[in-house]
Amino acid sequence: MSSDAVQEVASHTHSSVVQEEETSLSKVMHALSAEFKSDDLKLSLDEDLLALRDQIQEARTEDQAALIEHMNRLAALQQTREEREVEASDEELFSSPYFARIAYLEEDEEGSVQSDCEVFIGKRSFFSRDGRIKVVDWRSSPISKLYYTLREGDYFYEEVGSRIITGTLQKRRTLTIREGLLRRIQFGPQGEYTLRRSPVSDQWGEEARSITRLEGGERSADRPSTQLGSLKARGGLPDITALIDPEQFGLITKERSGVVIIQGGAGTGKTTIALHRIAYLTFQKPELFAPHRCLIIAPGEALKSYITRSLPSLDIVGVKVKTFGGWAIAAVKQLAPDLKRFKLHDHTPPGASRIKRHPLMISLLSQAVRAEGRSLDRMVERVGGSEVLKSWVKRREMPLIPRLKRVKDEARAAGLINAEGVRSFDKAMLDQADIASTWIKVLTDSELIKSHFTQNGQTIYDWELRQLKDSVQEQSLLKERFDHLDEDYQRGVDHQALDTSLLRERLDAEDCALLLRVAQLKWGRLEGRGGRISYAHVMVDEAQDLAPISLRVLCEAVPKQHPVTLAG
Repeated sequence: MSSDAVQEVASHTHSSVVQEEETSLSKVMHALSAEFKSDDLKLSLDEDLLALRDQIQEARTEDQAALIEHMNRLAALQQTREEREVEASDEELFSSPYFARIAYLEEDEEGSVQSDCEVFIGKRSFFSRDGRIKVVDWRSSPISKLYYTLREGDYFYEEVGSRIITGTLQKRRTLTIREGLLRRIQFGPQGEYTLRRSPVSDQWGEEARSITRLEGGERSADRPSTQLGSLKARGGLPDITALIDPEQFGLITKERSGVVIIQGGAGTGKTTIALHRIAYLTFQKPELFAPHRCLIIAPGEALKSYITRSLPSLDIVGVKVKTFGGWAIAAVKQLAPDLKRFKLHDHTPPGASRIKRHPLMISLLSQAVRAEGRSLDRMVERVGGSEVLKSWVKRREMPLIPRLKRVKDEARAAGLINAEGVRSFDKAMLDQADIASTWIKVLTDSELIKSHFTQNGQTIYDWELRQLKDSVQEQSLLKERFDHLDEDYQRGVDHQALDTSLLRERLDAEDCALLLRVAQLKWGRLEGRGGRISYAHVMVDEAQDLAPISLRVLCEAVPKQHPVTLAG
């Protein structure tokens, strides 16, 4: 066949693909209009809700979540029907109802074709009144896994709800729809063909076939490398949710327990995947992963702003987005009210900073807190005798403050300690709640630090230890207060501020991490005199930039078996 003939066949194929996808979009838009913008909307809502209720009972398992979501949307619309205004979320549904379409042949146990199915994948679910149009939310429907993990022609055997479905994926199309207009189509067995509507001539043409990757592993999500910036400016960039590859989809939908690590170089989509994981968790378990119970740590103000702006597009509102330093200093002030006057700084000498950030600080703090527990042995024996001491030693693996409380309560209930003994236990708990005291004591004990580093084969220099001791001693000193003086009198004859210390009443990010880690060791969680801090899920972006002690604090800021996502 001549090259002209091949080109003609390809042109015909591309034309039929465009026609097919525009026909599909027209059907979806017509169904949306019939559902939300018909003149008899007020009269039809009650009837539609009843019909949906019956449809949910009869629907296949994989369709039930999407039907329930659609029923909730109609119920919300019913509450505001007097205003006859379409909600903002529905406006987005009209503008970009879906980003992918799949078609598959479902087979029975004998391998015979049972049904020919078509499903649209979007950010919100929508089912037409007759049930023929199915737009499923990528987060809620198990059927969306077929789009993310298969290619055209792949055979699948998937457990969907309470049943197994088998068949062959016939079509897998990635689509860009903006303002209700089809603008881009990616198709082919490996997604190798891309057609784009020209914003100038409104004609369809084939894009260059070079492919860049939203890195995620051995199989990466396809994304056109040519003219990415210009495509975005002209509305031709595909929805980022459509670009997730199989391995990334596995990370996003991974069981909610444990630490998930997303690795990749700059610009490979780590942040995007991590944010989609939060979107998935908050959608799947909203009662457990409510946005206000999730924390995102960004590496700087610029990325913090970017993430904050990105969250609403993923239907996430209310998640705390902080830099580590900003979050940590606020957490320290909450747990230790006596440190409320302290501010964040970045003037730490290099030698002191190296020691604070060193991985050995994790074990050094654990060792120091255990030593504080052993120092209480004599007090316990004095006020309660050998029986109470035995109970105290038996619980040496417990965090220090709950351990004191448990032994005190049991000894008092058993009549083994008197009122004076109770006061001794209470005083010990009050003393141990002073996390700043432990922080100062450990970081100014040069011999302790040097011994711990040497025992673990790590080099440490005397000048570093001197820097650390001097800086921490300066930090712990309270500033002289001149607030009672007029502003003109708060400066000396040289016109400089009377207090010129850059360290006094100052903490750097690592100091905050060390203080919070002491609190975790003493309470068994992030707790202090000022309350408790806990999250259902923590995500850390550019995790490699944080000190190990900082990561340890964040990983243990969630209850056991809860997820932590580290991108870096």
